[in-house]
Amino acid sequence: MARAGVIGAGLMGTACTRRLLAAGFEVLACDVDEAKRKAIAQVGAKAVATAAELARECRIMIIAVFSTDQVEQVIEGPDGALWVLEDDRAESKGRLLKLTPKN
Repeated sequence: MARAGVIGAGLMGTACTRRLLAAGFEVLACDVDEAKRKAIAQVGAKAVATAAELARECRIMIIAVFSTDQVEQVIEGPDGALWVLEDDRAESKGRLLKLTPKN
């Protein structure tokens, strides 16, 4: 079964999760809000605490967060997805760096 990760379990992240599950994907989802993690688990996703944990297990990641600051945090923050990408995913790592806004 294909696996995908959704970072952000608000309205958009939950909708993405439902669609992925309906399409037959195994879905991991994370959110900083514990209540949202519990809610997304009730939909059928495996809830994880951080973007880094999600990135360790998923090659496909969808980011559904509210602001540029939140994008930067889930990519480059201490528990961000960027820091756990393996060398064989260097191309993806490069794309993430290009997409992450710089001040």
